[in-house]
Amino acid sequence: MDLAHLKVGTRLGLGFALVLLLLVAAIGLGINNMAQIEHRLDRVVTVNNVVTRLVIDMRAYISERTQSLRTLTLMTDADDMAPEMARVKEFTRKYDEAQKKLEAKFATEGSEEEKNLLNQIKQFQAQAMPAIEKASALWQSNQAEQATKVMRKEVRPVQTKWIETLDKLAALEDKLNSQVQGESEIAFQRARNFMLGLGVMALAMGIAAAVVITRGLLNRLGGEPEYTAHIAKRIAFGDLATKIETKPDDTDSLLLEMKGMRDSLVGIVGQVRVGTEMIGTASHEIADGNADLSHRTDAQTTALEKIALAMDDLTKTVKQNAVHAREANLL
Repeated sequence: MDLAHLKVGTRLGLGFALVLLLLVAAIGLGINNMAQIEHRLDRVVTVNNVVTRLVIDMRAYISERTQSLRTLTLMTDADDMAPEMARVKEFTRKYDEAQKKLEAKFATEGSEEEKNLLNQIKQFQAQAMPAIEKASALWQSNQAEQATKVMRKEVRPVQTKWIETLDKLAALEDKLNSQVQGESEIAFQRARNFMLGLGVMALAMGIAAAVVITRGLLNRLGGEPEYTAHIAKRIAFGDLATKIETKPDDTDSLLLEMKGMRDSLVGIVGQVRVGTEMIGTASHEIADGNADLSHRTDAQTTALEKIALAMDDLTKTVKQNAVHAREANLL
């Protein structure tokens, strides 16, 4: 594409379009990276943190329920045991609710590792609950020794693994949060560096486009617009003697064409002036000829008038002589 032969509007349009295109690209990239960072942060807030909170609650419910079961070892009266048994049931209910929320969360947004740990937790729960119910029944029947034995030999080993698995899930969520944080930082740095590079490129290309367009316009004009307008105004007012300065290497510019037009006008005016002078001289010669012709015409007219008078006198003389002759004959 030859920029030198493009219209001014086309050049400016291409320059602005280039800068705007880079600007749109920078904006689009920024929005895309912000969307990715927002998605990662949303994952942390709505998934990982929620899962961590549920896991902590589930672990707390297990500990509180265990503490209530241990309290039963100090009691023998059913009425005294009732509040603690209610607490055991309440903690079990809260645990089940938290686990259902965890299952629902993992069903849509959980990884395979998270789902595997949840399945292990559910398996340990399934193994421990019958033993917990068995120990509770023994405490309610005042068989504290047997209940303690069940808790120690049947519940504790499973519950230890149960809690360890919950801790693994909590640690996994912390690890995922750290990964998301690291990915977000990398994405931010990558986007920042790319946008800075794109900004520098847009600045450089904008400057280059401005220089190319400005230089092209000045080359086409042959000088600054104010100077070109001043020359055009002087010529319009008839000042053909105004000096027009052009660049040594100027071969095709408006100012050079105006200089050529000025020179042509000077030549035409000179030719018109010569022609006018010639016409004036010829007019003077014609006027002198007409005056001489008029003078000669007047002289000829006077001579003719004299001849006419002489002829009249001659005619009268002839007539008189004829009259005298006839009178003489009569005598």
